[in-house]
Amino acid sequence: MFIDTVETLVETLRRELILGEEQLEQLNDDFLSQFTCPRALAKYLVRADWLTVYQVNHLFDNRAHDLMIGPYCILDRLGDGGVSEVLKAWDTSKGRYVALKVLRDGLASEADAVRQFQREMQAVTRLSHPNIIETYDAGVIGSTYYFAMEFVYGTDLRRVIELSGPLPIGDACDYIRQVASGLQHAHQLGLVHRDIKPANLILIHPPGHEKPRPGSA
Repeated sequence: MFIDTVETLVETLRRELILGEEQLEQLNDDFLSQFTCPRALAKYLVRADWLTVYQVNHLFDNRAHDLMIGPYCILDRLGDGGVSEVLKAWDTSKGRYVALKVLRDGLASEADAVRQFQREMQAVTRLSHPNIIETYDAGVIGSTYYFAMEFVYGTDLRRVIELSGPLPIGDACDYIRQVASGLQHAHQLGLVHRDIKPANLILIHPPGHEKPRPGSA
């Protein structure tokens, strides 16, 4: 649906399940009357933290249907790889944020890309270790291959070093030990990471902990 009025924006948010029922109830006629165009309403919803800029761009590009993958409401783009991209999403069934890795658009018909993604899906669902990001769910919805992972709040090690310089020796040794522990777990399952580097190591800052805990991405 092309969004050219406030009403079509609200209808799109309702139809695509981008907002919850309680939020939609607040978008009554009296409230909406203060907005003269849909973009003004969209900017307000971003400021209210009901929508993200990523979602608004998709809505006005007539790509609202791409914002829901099964129970996952897509909020933002986190990064990409050779055949996949990673998205920040809200799991509407579990009430939690996830990092959703999906096969790139257009690759579902390419057998090699699908096999590569499926191998990764099968590998990550076997892993369970404190220093490896947890995988919650994996599958196929329509033509979209995906797996949903724990969303962690932190900074990758490359960024930390760029901002703060070399790590103290004690911290560096501690991080290496934790990463090696995670890799040992994967090795015992016959898995090889193949891409260990600072950018793929996340320093997690759990509440009540002064020292960040690395997790292997």
